Amino acid sequence: MTEIPSFTPHEIKPGSAVYNAHGTIDCEHRPGHLSLPEGEWWPYNAKPDDCEEAGRDVYARLLDGEAGPIAPYVAPPPVVPYSVTRAQARVALFEAGLLAQVDAAVAAHPYELVRIWWADALNIERNHPYLVAMAVELELTEQQVDQLFITAATRV
Repeated sequence: MTEIPSFTPHEIKPGSAVYNAHGTIDCEHRPGHLSLPEGEWWPYNAKPDDCEEAGRDVYARLLDGEAGPIAPYVAPPPVVPYSVTRAQARVALFEAGLLAQVDAAVAAHPYELVRIWWADALNIERNHPYLVAMAVELELTEQQVDQLFITAATRV
């Protein structure tokens, strides 16, 4: 004899299951106890230790493949910070083997305000006109500068 659950099972949207950064499964569902308009689905996070039996049931059914394969977790791309401290910027440049080249380019720059800015700025902004101009002069791509900022944000 089949055991009847003590809850109304949730309907799981086919193809909506994806692992998340926490190792649980995100999907879309229609709670069995609610009447949603046709085509409306609610986001749901299914986990094996859910405090509700219905949640544990959704998790088990997802693992059984009821909604199709579970897509793997894909980490979002890192966010390029708006600014970093001057120390962070210099450490990232040093680690990339670019600090001496940048210091030499700044020292030789004909515009004195660039030299003052590089020597005295507390923070280096990603889109500051002097930084953008120096990156072009040093033939650094936007992607390289972005990566330097991402790295710098994790330093010092």
